[in-house]
Amino acid sequence: MESPADAVAPKWVKTEPNDHGLYKVFPNRPTHDPEESITLANLCRSPDLLVPEKENPPDSTPWFPFLNPTVARLMAWFHLGSLQKSIAELDALVEDVLLQEDFDPAHLADFSAARENKRLDDAAFASAAADTAGRWLRASVKIKLPAPKVRVPEEDAPEFEVEGLVYRPLLDVMVEAFQSSHFEQYHITPFEYRWDPKHNPDDPDIELGARDVPLNEDGLPVLPDGHQVMCGEIYTSPKMLRAHNELPQPPTPNLETIIAAYMFYSDSTHLANFGTASLWPLYTFFGNQSKYQRAKPTMNADHHQAYFPSVNFYSHPSESAPDPIFHSM
Repeated sequence: MESPADAVAPKWVKTEPNDHGLYKVFPNRPTHDPEESITLANLCRSPDLLVPEKENPPDSTPWFPFLNPTVARLMAWFHLGSLQKSIAELDALVEDVLLQEDFDPAHLADFSAARENKRLDDAAFASAAADTAGRWLRASVKIKLPAPKVRVPEEDAPEFEVEGLVYRPLLDVMVEAFQSSHFEQYHITPFEYRWDPKHNPDDPDIELGARDVPLNEDGLPVLPDGHQVMCGEIYTSPKMLRAHNELPQPPTPNLETIIAAYMFYSDSTHLANFGTASLWPLYTFFGNQSKYQRAKPTMNADHHQAYFPSVNFYSHPSESAPDPIFHSM
């Protein structure tokens, strides 16, 4: 007869149901559960109440990134206000720029709006690069294209090389995310979220002994009759549970092995109300974070992953480019 001391403790862990009958079943004891520290401030539904603090560039002058206050005032006047300057704005130019004590016409010697705009763009790019821990790399990508009016194997298909792809290595983005303050909100141990619709906090069910509970293919207790599995997050999905169970366990010392659930989003962005300036960025999110937090603009949950270059196709005058070309892009 097996003694209690010889019994092997189950790996799975079940939480107590809350007042709504919701509970979690983990495949193993989690080392970190973000929901344990949730407060009312985390559940605030109005993003207007959350105003991020403004951070000034370190050791910078009030007219950063321009070289002097005169140029800064002139560039601010050019970019702010309506698209069509009026007489009132011309008066404002005189009163707010030309008649100011720190205005010096000598600062405008060899002034170039294009050069100052480039200085502003370079400063913004340098500031963004300083805030990220990863490397930005450049590469070219070869794309297989359909051969015109003939059928050929894919390995023999013509190639089109796209140059100018700017990207960050996937590992760099993961390190940046997991070393940031956002890690406190990451679920690194997936679980199954269950609901007992007949749960009564005043008369809870009597739990069976851990050794008496049959397990399913994921190593979790079989779903009791009447209970339902709640779906809605990546870290509560069956696929992430199974992937977690298939992770190789490292030898001693036992460093925890987890899954980083990469999520990518990309869409072209128009940069201005005039002209054709645009960007096509690729953003990375992590499914370890709740979708309700990822959807908040104030959370800054996205990470810059890459920027795609634009490609122009010029078709033959007598025939247009076939649809597969655009589908492959």
